[in-house]
Amino acid sequence: MVRYRHRLGMIAGLLAFAVLPACQVKYRHEVEKPGTPAKYTYAAGGFMRYDGYDDVAGDMEIASVDYKKPGSEVIVRLTGVIHIADLEYYKELQRHCLDTADVVLFEGVKFEGQEEKPQQKTGSELGDMYSAMGKLLGVAFQKDGIDYTRPNFVHCDITVGPDDPLNQQVDPEQMRQAAQMIKPMLAFKTMLASGPEGYRTEDAIKHFMVNTMMMQMDSMTDAEARKAVERRLREQGQVVPPGMEKKVDKVAEALRRAGGLGGVGMSPEMQEQILHRRNDYVIARLKERLAKADPTQRQVIAVFYGAAHMPGIGAALEEMGYEPVETTWLRAWRMNHRGGEIVASVEPGGIRYGPEAAARSRAERKKRGVALEPERAPARKREPVLY
Repeated sequence: MVRYRHRLGMIAGLLAFAVLPACQVKYRHEVEKPGTPAKYTYAAGGFMRYDGYDDVAGDMEIASVDYKKPGSEVIVRLTGVIHIADLEYYKELQRHCLDTADVVLFEGVKFEGQEEKPQQKTGSELGDMYSAMGKLLGVAFQKDGIDYTRPNFVHCDITVGPDDPLNQQVDPEQMRQAAQMIKPMLAFKTMLASGPEGYRTEDAIKHFMVNTMMMQMDSMTDAEARKAVERRLREQGQVVPPGMEKKVDKVAEALRRAGGLGGVGMSPEMQEQILHRRNDYVIARLKERLAKADPTQRQVIAVFYGAAHMPGIGAALEEMGYEPVETTWLRAWRMNHRGGEIVASVEPGGIRYGPEAAARSRAERKKRGVALEPERAPARKREPVLY
Protein backbone atom coordinates (compact mmCIF):
# COMPACT_ATOMS: atom_id res chain seq x y z
CA MET A 1 0.00 0.00 0.00
CA VAL A 2 1.35 3.47 -0.88
CA ARG A 3 2.09 5.66 2.13
CA TYR A 4 0.75 9.13 1.50
CA ARG A 5 2.82 11.85 3.19
CA HIS A 6 0.15 13.75 5.07
CA ARG A 7 2.72 15.54 7.19
CA LEU A 8 3.80 17.43 4.08
CA GLY A 9 0.23 18.56 3.57
CA MET A 10 -0.05 19.80 7.16
CA ILE A 11 3.22 21.73 6.92
CA ALA A 12 2.15 23.14 3.57
CA GLY A 13 -1.15 24.49 4.87
CA LEU A 14 0.41 26.02 7.96
CA LEU A 15 3.26 27.59 6.01
CA ALA A 16 0.68 28.93 3.57
CA PHE A 17 -0.98 30.60 6.54
CA ALA A 18 2.32 32.25 7.41
CA VAL A 19 2.35 34.04 4.04
CA LEU A 20 -1.40 34.64 3.76
CA PRO A 21 -1.17 38.21 2.53
CA ALA A 22 0.47 36.91 -0.67
CA CYS A 23 -1.68 33.77 -1.07
CA GLN A 24 -4.05 33.80 -4.02
CA VAL A 25 -6.57 31.18 -5.01
CA LYS A 26 -8.95 30.84 -7.93
CA TYR A 27 -11.67 28.26 -8.42
CA ARG A 28 -12.30 25.72 -11.16
CA HIS A 29 -15.58 27.37 -12.13
CA GLU A 30 -13.73 30.66 -12.65
CA VAL A 31 -11.02 29.37 -14.99
CA GLU A 32 -12.56 26.35 -16.76
CA LYS A 33 -15.28 26.10 -19.36
CA PRO A 34 -18.62 24.70 -18.12
CA GLY A 35 -18.68 20.91 -18.34
CA THR A 36 -14.91 20.49 -18.08
CA PRO A 37 -14.38 17.04 -16.49
CA ALA A 38 -12.58 16.94 -13.18
CA LYS A 39 -9.10 15.44 -13.00
CA TYR A 40 -8.85 13.77 -9.64
CA THR A 41 -5.84 12.88 -7.54
CA TYR A 42 -6.56 10.06 -5.08
CA ALA A 43 -5.27 9.30 -1.58
CA ALA A 44 -6.20 7.23 1.50
CA GLY A 45 -6.30 4.08 -0.59
CA GLY A 46 -8.87 5.57 -2.95
CA PHE A 47 -11.26 6.87 -0.26
CA MET A 48 -10.18 10.49 -0.70
CA ARG A 49 -9.86 12.56 -3.87
CA TYR A 50 -9.24 16.16 -4.93
CA ASP A 51 -9.78 17.98 -8.23
CA GLY A 52 -7.79 21.15 -7.52
CA TYR A 53 -4.40 21.89 -9.06
CA ASP A 54 -1.71 24.60 -9.15
CA ASP A 55 -3.41 27.75 -7.75
CA VAL A 56 -6.91 26.54 -8.73
CA ALA A 57 -9.07 25.20 -5.89
CA GLY A 58 -11.52 22.32 -6.28
CA ASP A 59 -13.36 20.18 -3.71
CA MET A 60 -11.95 17.47 -1.45
CA GLU A 61 -14.26 14.46 -1.46
CA ILE A 62 -14.52 11.40 0.81
CA ALA A 63 -16.08 8.09 -0.24
CA SER A 64 -18.71 5.85 1.31
CA VAL A 65 -18.62 2.41 -0.34
CA ASP A 66 -21.25 -0.35 -0.17
CA TYR A 67 -19.96 -3.94 -0.25
CA LYS A 68 -22.03 -7.07 -0.91
CA LYS A 69 -21.31 -10.78 -1.03
CA PRO A 70 -22.76 -12.63 -4.02
CA GLY A 71 -25.99 -14.34 -2.98
CA SER A 72 -26.38 -12.26 0.19
CA GLU A 73 -28.68 -9.32 0.89
CA VAL A 74 -26.42 -7.98 3.64
CA ILE A 75 -24.61 -4.73 2.80
CA VAL A 76 -21.45 -3.59 4.59
CA ARG A 77 -21.07 0.16 4.14
CA LEU A 78 -17.58 1.60 4.68
CA THR A 79 -18.23 5.28 5.37
CA GLY A 80 -14.95 7.15 5.48
CA VAL A 81 -14.72 10.55 7.14
CA ILE A 82 -12.26 13.36 7.84
CA HIS A 83 -12.32 14.82 11.34
CA ILE A 84 -12.64 18.48 10.31
CA ALA A 85 -14.87 19.44 7.37
CA ASP A 86 -17.86 21.54 6.34
CA LEU A 87 -20.63 21.28 8.94
CA GLU A 88 -23.14 20.58 6.15
CA TYR A 89 -20.98 17.66 5.04
CA TYR A 90 -21.47 15.92 8.37
CA LYS A 91 -25.23 16.56 8.33
CA GLU A 92 -25.61 15.14 4.82
CA LEU A 93 -23.27 12.23 5.53
CA GLN A 94 -25.43 11.29 8.51
CA ARG A 95 -28.66 11.62 6.54
CA HIS A 96 -27.46 9.86 3.39
CA CYS A 97 -25.09 7.17 4.73
CA LEU A 98 -25.64 6.60 8.45
CA ASP A 99 -29.34 7.10 9.17
CA THR A 100 -30.12 4.69 6.31
CA ALA A 101 -28.08 1.91 7.96
CA ASP A 102 -29.50 -0.60 10.43
CA VAL A 103 -26.42 -0.33 12.61
CA VAL A 104 -23.45 2.05 12.61
CA LEU A 105 -20.19 0.78 14.12
CA PHE A 106 -18.40 4.00 15.01
CA GLU A 107 -14.88 4.82 16.13
CA GLY A 108 -13.65 6.52 19.28
CA VAL A 109 -10.99 5.27 21.69
CA LYS A 110 -12.37 4.89 25.21
CA PHE A 111 -10.58 5.10 28.54
CA GLU A 112 -11.00 2.67 31.44
CA GLY A 113 -12.82 3.74 34.57
CA GLN A 114 -14.41 6.91 33.26
CA GLU A 115 -18.05 7.90 33.08
CA GLU A 116 -19.80 7.99 29.69
CA LYS A 117 -21.00 11.31 28.25
CA PRO A 118 -21.43 10.51 24.55
CA GLN A 119 -22.53 13.96 23.36
CA GLN A 120 -19.95 16.00 25.28
CA LYS A 121 -18.52 18.55 22.85
CA THR A 122 -15.21 19.31 24.52
CA GLY A 123 -12.87 17.81 27.07
CA SER A 124 -10.21 15.96 25.07
CA GLU A 125 -6.98 17.72 24.22
CA LEU A 126 -7.05 16.22 20.73
CA GLY A 127 -10.63 17.39 20.20
CA ASP A 128 -9.68 20.90 21.27
CA MET A 129 -6.84 20.91 18.76
CA TYR A 130 -9.08 19.69 15.95
CA SER A 131 -11.64 22.36 16.85
CA ALA A 132 -8.96 25.07 16.75
CA MET A 133 -7.66 23.84 13.39
CA GLY A 134 -11.23 23.72 12.08
CA LYS A 135 -11.77 27.37 12.99
CA LEU A 136 -8.53 28.29 11.21
CA LEU A 137 -9.74 26.56 8.06
CA GLY A 138 -13.35 27.74 8.34
CA VAL A 139 -14.73 24.23 8.88
CA ALA A 140 -16.25 22.25 11.78
CA PHE A 141 -15.12 19.45 14.07
CA GLN A 142 -16.74 16.08 13.36
CA LYS A 143 -18.35 15.75 16.80
CA ASP A 144 -20.12 19.07 16.35
CA GLY A 145 -21.78 17.77 13.17
CA ILE A 146 -22.60 14.11 13.87
CA ASP A 147 -25.34 13.05 16.30
CA TYR A 148 -23.85 10.08 18.16
CA THR A 149 -27.04 9.53 20.18
CA ARG A 150 -28.85 7.94 17.25
CA PRO A 151 -30.32 4.55 18.29
CA ASN A 152 -28.51 2.69 15.50
CA PHE A 153 -25.07 3.91 16.67
CA VAL A 154 -22.89 1.26 18.37
CA HIS A 155 -19.47 2.09 19.74
CA CYS A 156 -16.87 -0.21 18.17
CA ASP A 157 -13.33 0.69 19.14
CA ILE A 158 -10.67 -0.25 21.64
CA THR A 159 -10.64 0.65 25.33
CA VAL A 160 -7.28 1.61 26.81
CA GLY A 161 -5.78 2.06 30.26
CA PRO A 162 -3.22 4.60 31.44
CA ASP A 163 -0.25 2.37 30.54
CA ASP A 164 -1.52 1.43 27.10
CA PRO A 165 1.00 1.82 24.22
CA LEU A 166 -1.44 4.07 22.36
CA ASN A 167 -1.09 6.65 25.13
CA GLN A 168 2.65 6.71 24.50
CA GLN A 169 2.04 7.91 20.95
CA VAL A 170 -0.15 10.91 21.82
CA ASP A 171 1.09 13.58 24.25
CA PRO A 172 -1.87 15.54 25.75
CA GLU A 173 0.38 18.45 26.71
CA GLN A 174 1.63 18.70 23.13
CA MET A 175 -1.99 18.80 21.92
CA ARG A 176 -2.83 21.59 24.37
CA GLN A 177 0.18 23.62 23.26
CA ALA A 178 -0.74 23.17 19.59
CA ALA A 179 -4.30 24.37 20.23
CA GLN A 180 -2.92 27.44 22.02
CA MET A 181 -0.51 28.21 19.17
CA ILE A 182 -3.33 28.12 16.65
CA LYS A 183 -5.23 30.89 18.49
CA PRO A 184 -2.99 33.80 17.39
CA MET A 185 -3.00 32.36 13.87
CA LEU A 186 -6.80 32.40 14.03
CA ALA A 187 -6.86 36.03 15.14
CA PHE A 188 -4.57 37.01 12.26
CA LYS A 189 -6.68 35.06 9.77
CA THR A 190 -9.87 36.70 11.04
CA MET A 191 -8.35 40.10 10.37
CA LEU A 192 -7.28 39.12 6.86
CA ALA A 193 -10.50 37.28 6.05
CA SER A 194 -12.81 40.25 6.60
CA GLY A 195 -14.92 41.43 3.70
CA PRO A 196 -17.32 39.77 1.24
CA GLU A 197 -14.67 37.40 -0.15
CA GLY A 198 -12.91 36.61 3.10
CA TYR A 199 -13.51 32.92 2.51
CA ARG A 200 -10.77 32.98 -0.14
CA THR A 201 -8.25 33.30 2.68
CA GLU A 202 -9.49 30.07 4.28
CA ASP A 203 -9.65 28.34 0.91
CA ALA A 204 -6.08 29.39 0.13
CA ILE A 205 -4.89 27.53 3.25
CA LYS A 206 -7.05 24.47 2.54
CA HIS A 207 -6.10 24.30 -1.14
CA PHE A 208 -2.39 24.62 -0.44
CA MET A 209 -2.64 21.96 2.26
CA VAL A 210 -4.67 19.36 0.40
CA ASN A 211 -3.10 19.92 -3.04
CA THR A 212 0.41 19.43 -1.71
CA MET A 213 -0.64 16.42 0.36
CA MET A 214 -2.37 14.73 -2.54
CA MET A 215 0.46 15.32 -4.99
CA GLN A 216 3.31 14.13 -2.75
CA MET A 217 2.88 10.37 -2.57
CA ASP A 218 6.49 9.26 -2.22
CA SER A 219 8.60 8.53 0.86
CA MET A 220 9.85 12.05 1.55
CA THR A 221 11.49 12.67 4.90
CA ASP A 222 10.26 15.60 6.98
CA ALA A 223 13.36 17.60 5.97
CA GLU A 224 12.69 16.93 2.30
CA ALA A 225 9.03 17.83 2.79
CA ARG A 226 9.94 21.21 4.29
CA LYS A 227 12.36 21.99 1.46
CA ALA A 228 9.75 21.06 -1.15
CA VAL A 229 7.13 23.33 0.39
CA GLU A 230 9.51 26.24 0.92
CA ARG A 231 10.77 25.91 -2.66
CA ARG A 232 7.22 26.10 -3.93
CA LEU A 233 6.54 29.18 -1.82
CA ARG A 234 9.70 30.89 -3.11
CA GLU A 235 8.63 30.20 -6.69
CA GLN A 236 5.48 32.17 -5.90
CA GLY A 237 7.52 35.02 -4.41
CA GLN A 238 6.53 34.19 -0.83
CA VAL A 239 8.84 33.97 2.19
CA VAL A 240 7.94 32.39 5.54
CA PRO A 241 8.69 34.73 8.48
CA PRO A 242 11.40 33.09 10.67
CA GLY A 243 9.33 33.51 13.85
CA MET A 244 6.47 31.51 12.34
CA GLU A 245 8.53 28.41 11.50
CA LYS A 246 8.74 27.07 15.06
CA LYS A 247 5.00 27.46 15.57
CA VAL A 248 4.31 25.68 12.29
CA ASP A 249 6.62 22.83 13.25
CA LYS A 250 5.05 22.35 16.69
CA VAL A 251 1.48 22.38 15.41
CA ALA A 252 2.34 20.04 12.52
CA GLU A 253 4.16 17.66 14.86
CA ALA A 254 1.16 17.51 17.20
CA LEU A 255 -1.15 16.79 14.27
CA ARG A 256 1.24 14.14 12.97
CA ARG A 257 1.37 12.36 16.32
CA ALA A 258 -2.42 12.37 16.43
CA GLY A 259 -2.59 10.78 13.00
CA GLY A 260 -2.93 14.00 11.00
CA LEU A 261 -6.23 14.94 9.41
CA GLY A 262 -6.37 11.71 7.42
CA GLY A 263 -4.12 9.48 9.46
CA VAL A 264 -1.46 8.96 6.80
CA GLY A 265 2.28 9.47 6.80
CA MET A 266 2.56 8.07 10.34
CA SER A 267 5.51 6.22 11.80
CA PRO A 268 5.29 2.38 11.96
CA GLU A 269 4.64 2.61 15.71
CA MET A 270 1.79 5.04 15.19
CA GLN A 271 0.37 2.99 12.35
CA GLU A 272 0.35 -0.06 14.61
CA GLN A 273 -1.50 1.65 17.46
CA ILE A 274 -3.76 4.10 15.65
CA LEU A 275 -4.54 2.20 12.43
CA HIS A 276 -3.78 -1.54 12.44
CA ARG A 277 -4.73 -2.38 16.02
CA ARG A 278 -8.07 -0.63 15.78
CA ASN A 279 -8.77 -2.03 12.30
CA ASP A 280 -8.22 -5.52 13.70
CA TYR A 281 -10.75 -4.80 16.43
CA VAL A 282 -13.51 -3.50 14.16
CA ILE A 283 -12.92 -6.30 11.62
CA ALA A 284 -13.34 -8.90 14.37
CA ARG A 285 -16.55 -7.28 15.61
CA LEU A 286 -17.83 -7.01 12.04
CA LYS A 287 -17.18 -10.70 11.42
CA GLU A 288 -19.18 -11.56 14.54
CA ARG A 289 -22.17 -9.55 13.30
CA LEU A 290 -21.96 -10.97 9.79
CA ALA A 291 -21.88 -14.52 11.18
CA LYS A 292 -25.21 -13.86 12.92
CA ALA A 293 -26.86 -12.00 10.02
CA ASP A 294 -29.51 -13.69 7.87
CA PRO A 295 -28.18 -13.51 4.28
CA THR A 296 -31.73 -13.61 2.88
CA GLN A 297 -32.76 -10.42 4.73
CA ARG A 298 -31.57 -6.97 3.65
CA GLN A 299 -29.48 -5.35 6.33
CA VAL A 300 -27.01 -2.47 6.16
CA ILE A 301 -24.09 -2.53 8.59
CA ALA A 302 -22.10 0.71 8.38
CA VAL A 303 -18.51 1.10 9.58
CA PHE A 304 -17.93 4.77 10.35
CA TYR A 305 -14.20 5.43 10.69
CA GLY A 306 -11.58 7.85 9.39
CA ALA A 307 -10.83 7.46 5.68
CA ALA A 308 -7.30 6.19 6.39
CA HIS A 309 -8.76 3.08 8.07
CA MET A 310 -10.85 2.05 5.07
CA PRO A 311 -8.23 0.41 2.78
CA GLY A 312 -7.35 -2.12 5.50
CA ILE A 313 -11.00 -2.85 6.29
CA GLY A 314 -11.89 -3.00 2.59
CA ALA A 315 -9.12 -5.54 1.94
CA ALA A 316 -10.45 -7.67 4.81
CA LEU A 317 -13.96 -7.54 3.31
CA GLU A 318 -12.61 -8.72 -0.05
CA GLU A 319 -10.91 -11.57 1.79
CA MET A 320 -14.38 -12.51 3.13
CA GLY A 321 -15.83 -12.56 -0.39
CA TYR A 322 -17.45 -9.09 -0.43
CA GLU A 323 -17.31 -6.85 -3.49
CA PRO A 324 -17.81 -3.07 -3.83
CA VAL A 325 -21.16 -2.43 -5.52
CA GLU A 326 -21.73 1.32 -5.10
CA THR A 327 -19.63 4.37 -4.16
CA THR A 328 -21.01 7.68 -2.93
CA TRP A 329 -18.64 10.66 -3.07
CA LEU A 330 -19.36 13.50 -0.64
CA ARG A 331 -17.73 16.95 -0.71
CA ALA A 332 -16.05 17.41 2.68
CA TRP A 333 -14.19 20.62 1.83
CA ARG A 334 -16.27 22.63 -0.65
CA MET A 335 -14.17 25.31 -2.24
CA ASN A 336 -15.17 25.20 -5.91
CA HIS A 337 -18.76 24.25 -4.98
CA ARG A 338 -19.04 26.54 -1.94
CA GLY A 339 -22.62 26.38 -0.68
CA GLY A 340 -23.48 23.71 -3.26
CA GLU A 341 -24.57 20.08 -3.05
CA ILE A 342 -22.66 17.79 -0.69
CA VAL A 343 -23.20 14.56 -2.65
CA ALA A 344 -20.92 14.88 -5.67
CA SER A 345 -21.80 11.56 -7.32
CA VAL A 346 -23.14 8.05 -6.78
CA GLU A 347 -21.27 5.55 -8.94
CA PRO A 348 -21.58 1.80 -9.48
CA GLY A 349 -18.78 -0.40 -8.17
CA GLY A 350 -15.80 0.93 -6.28
CA ILE A 351 -12.12 0.46 -5.64
CA ARG A 352 -10.88 -3.13 -5.47
CA TYR A 353 -7.73 -3.99 -3.57
CA GLY A 354 -7.37 -7.41 -5.17
CA PRO A 355 -6.44 -10.86 -3.82
CA GLU A 356 -2.84 -9.85 -3.15
CA ALA A 357 -3.89 -7.00 -0.86
CA ALA A 358 -6.41 -9.26 0.89
CA ALA A 359 -3.78 -11.95 1.41
CA ARG A 360 -1.28 -9.38 2.65
CA SER A 361 -3.85 -7.99 5.07
CA ARG A 362 -4.53 -11.47 6.42
CA ALA A 363 -0.82 -12.26 6.74
CA GLU A 364 -0.13 -8.99 8.56
CA ARG A 365 -2.92 -9.64 11.06
CA LYS A 366 -1.57 -13.14 11.65
CA LYS A 367 1.97 -11.82 12.07
CA ARG A 368 0.81 -9.29 14.64
CA GLY A 369 -0.76 -12.12 16.62
CA VAL A 370 -3.74 -9.98 17.50
CA ALA A 371 -5.07 -10.49 21.01
CA LEU A 372 -8.45 -8.80 20.69
CA GLU A 373 -9.95 -7.04 23.67
CA PRO A 374 -13.49 -8.19 24.54
CA GLU A 375 -16.39 -5.87 23.80
CA ARG A 376 -16.98 -3.70 26.83
CA ALA A 377 -18.54 -0.35 27.67
CA PRO A 378 -16.73 1.06 30.71
CA ALA A 379 -17.97 4.17 32.46
CA ARG A 380 -15.97 7.22 31.43
CA LYS A 381 -15.92 10.96 32.04
CA ARG A 382 -15.35 12.12 28.47
CA GLU A 383 -16.35 11.20 24.97
CA PRO A 384 -14.39 8.70 22.85
CA VAL A 385 -11.36 10.28 21.22
CA LEU A 386 -11.13 10.38 17.41
CA TYR A 387 -7.66 9.57 16.07
